[in-house]
Amino acid sequence: YVREWPGLDPAGFLGDKFGDRIIAFNSAESGLGAWWYWIVKRAKHGPQLKKAGFGLNGKPTIAILARAVAGPSRSADYVRTIYLEPYRNFAEKYFGRRVGDDEPLPLDDPETRWNMGRMLLRLESGRDPVISRKQFDCGVAYGTDVMADFDRADVEAGGSTPIALTAFKGGAHYTVTCAGGQLAALDPAAAAGGVAVPPVVTPPASGAPAKPAAESPPVAKPPPAAGPAPPTAAPPATPEADTAVLARLSAEIEAAKATISQLRSAVANEARRADGADSARKAAESALNAARGTIADLERQIAARPPAVSPPPAATEPAPAATQSRLQSLERELSLMSELLGEVRARCKAEAALCKP
Repeated sequence: YVREWPGLDPAGFLGDKFGDRIIAFNSAESGLGAWWYWIVKRAKHGPQLKKAGFGLNGKPTIAILARAVAGPSRSADYVRTIYLEPYRNFAEKYFGRRVGDDEPLPLDDPETRWNMGRMLLRLESGRDPVISRKQFDCGVAYGTDVMADFDRADVEAGGSTPIALTAFKGGAHYTVTCAGGQLAALDPAAAAGGVAVPPVVTPPASGAPAKPAAESPPVAKPPPAAGPAPPTAAPPATPEADTAVLARLSAEIEAAKATISQLRSAVANEARRADGADSARKAAESALNAARGTIADLERQIAARPPAVSPPPAATEPAPAATQSRLQSLERELSLMSELLGEVRARCKAEAALCKP
């Protein structure tokens, strides 16, 4: 849809440090129209971000808008820090009250749409939007009319039908005659969203009074688009804008560094766990193989041994006569020694001095 968008200014296209193009438009209304087209037809939301566009009568919340503008690849912490928290502050400024994260914002309400637009564009540009209310409303009309022509050509589905701009009324209608107003009736710088070029005074050739030359039209600086919508040419540089943009970029860089650090840590942990599991597996396999080898060796040794021969049972024979006689003799000697010992103990009791050591 960007390639076919009416009102592009290819001469003003810029390149960023990532090699991407920053798209420029020939009027603020054209840039706002492309932003509005993205909101209605392209912003990703819903479960798994599979829905495209909020529709002309949609009711997104600032939390849903933050995720849509950030894109599906950003973490929840990144979305909250870089988009949702600033949206909360800017919403309070432009709505004049606190807006809840989950409060529906009806896009078909002009005042809600105006406040929401400034909230989104304020973050993208790094400063208060320089567009007028008339420009914003005419930019929404611009985008809505182009949308009708694109829908007939089935642009979003990749249709091959040639685009016929019939609902679209030409750029001049939205920049000059939209809502019956005239840009000349507004402050030139505010109306154009950029810097007005002052008239050039030509000095007289022969003493005649100086006569101003034809006034040059103001140079329009279209507002930046939100999220993945076509971005516009960068606004005039100011110290405040530069500071805000640098602060935002620094926050994005820090968030990216934190994400990289987390990923590196996760990869290292996985590698350590994988190494530990691999080492344990190898150790278990080694022990199992050793046990198998021991069992096999024992089985070989058992197989090599001759069969065991059981000894014959011992025969029960009566003891020889000599043995019996010897036993009887020992029993008598034991009996005599017991009697002798008894006598010695009795004498020790009667005459204790005899038994002293």
